[in-house]
Amino acid sequence: MKDTSETRATGRVPATGRGERGTALMLTIGYLLAVSLFASVFLSAVHRGTARHMRERYVQACAAIAEGGLDKAAAVLQREPAGGYSGEEKTPLGAGWFSVTVTQVSAGAYHVESVGALDDRDATMGRVRIAADVVLDSAGRAKVLRWNRHYERPGR
Repeated sequence: MKDTSETRATGRVPATGRGERGTALMLTIGYLLAVSLFASVFLSAVHRGTARHMRERYVQACAAIAEGGLDKAAAVLQREPAGGYSGEEKTPLGAGWFSVTVTQVSAGAYHVESVGALDDRDATMGRVRIAADVVLDSAGRAKVLRWNRHYERPGR
C-alpha cells in the first residue's frame, strides 16, 4: 500500500469504495462464533462420555457389592439349611452396603434378593438389585439357578 499524503495527514487508510468497511470485524465475529459452537459441541460430548463412564463404573461397583450379599446369603444357607436366615439390612461392605432378603420357597429352595449401593456423603446415588433362585444340592452346597440384575436409579 502506498503512503499517500491523505494517509499521513488523517491517520486513516482511504476507503476503497467497494463497501468493505467492517468486513474484517464481521469475519472475526463469524470465526469466533463457529469456534465457540464447535468447542461447545466438543465439551458436551466429552461430558456425556465421562458421565456415562462414571455411571458404568458405579453400576459395576454396586453389582459387586450386591453379589457379595448374595454370596454371604448362600454361605449362611449352606451352614444353616434349616431356614433360620431371613437376611440382613445395610451391612457395610467396601465403600458401600448391601441388604439381603431370603425367602424359603420349598425345602432346600430359596428366593434371594440382594441390593448393593454406594453412598456418597450419605446420599445414595443408585442401587443394583440382584434377584436369584438358590437351591441346596444333595451335598448341601448352594447353587444359583436363575439370576436377574437390575439398576435402580435414585428417586425411582
